[in-house]
Amino acid sequence: MFRTRPETVAATIRSRRLERSRVDLVDPRLRHRTIGDVAARWGFRAHADFSRAFRTAYGVAPSDVGGPDPQGRGVEGVSRRGG
Repeated sequence: MFRTRPETVAATIRSRRLERSRVDLVDPRLRHRTIGDVAARWGFRAHADFSRAFRTAYGVAPSDVGGPDPQGRGVEGVSRRGG
């Protein structure tokens, strides 16, 4: 399965965890959760590591996506860089 993919198994797993965390961050039903809660839920132990990986993958900080925001800066359409 992974022989035909350009990513390693670890990179594929990390990508999926980041995508699921992005989905949680834009879900209005989960706005009560902190970024740290979402990161921990998807297996990121350090908030800084999660934020760095998220910004690298999506080009924005996790704090700029979803969540309660009266200015409406939630970015539901955020997609992976290069894809």
